[in-house]
Amino acid sequence: MFNFMYTEFLKLKNSKIFLLTILGAISPALLMFLANLAEEFDFTYKKLFEVNTEYMIGLFAVLLCAIIISYLIGREYNEHTLKLIISAPVSKSKYLLCKYLMFLVWVLILMFISGISAFLFGVVGGAKGFSLNVVFDGFYQLIYGGFLLFLAMSPFMFIAMLINSMVPAMIGGSILVIANMFAWAHTIAPYFPWMAPFLIVSGEISQFSCPSFIPYVVIGITFIIGILISYIYFIKKDVRL
Repeated sequence: MFNFMYTEFLKLKNSKIFLLTILGAISPALLMFLANLAEEFDFTYKKLFEVNTEYMIGLFAVLLCAIIISYLIGREYNEHTLKLIISAPVSKSKYLLCKYLMFLVWVLILMFISGISAFLFGVVGGAKGFSLNVVFDGFYQLIYGGFLLFLAMSPFMFIAMLINSMVPAMIGGSILVIANMFAWAHTIAPYFPWMAPFLIVSGEISQFSCPSFIPYVVIGITFIIGILISYIYFIKKDVRL
């Protein structure tokens, strides 16, 4: 198990897709920095972290998560390395568990990088209102929101196993981003599992009439469904030689 996780980290270290996701993680803060240069943005640390969390959790990270899952699963099929892994003393259950853990670690790394980028662009852009509470709260929202989004993206693991290609993942992620934009101010937002993480961490769930625990239930059910169908499909499916 440890060796398998170590191998996954080595793949991540040498992967160009990791650099691409890092660029995606710093994009929200970069866009706000550019907006500040154009004098179209109230450039305070509080506003900077709020908007960074809003766009990262609600939009950018959804697409990045879809790409990450497709890469973690799809490359094993496309490069025909899955049969070598399964033939080693690694059970399918441990393989799937490691993939989920790797996905979680990758997401949390991107959220941390997003927080660092927001702070650094704030320093470079001369943002006002700095305080440790604002910075810590911004990092907390990103990390916690990233964890909740990891749970909500669980069904994509099954989709990645079913369709071993990056293109459907990018299309699916883009569709979710658009769906999030439509659901943002709609009454269905708390019941939409990929919008719920942002509503929870930002506190905007209080603006809706539904009970505050509903988004947690929706995310939890989505995660359970995703991991069950992924496990059942992967366990029963024969690996192509």
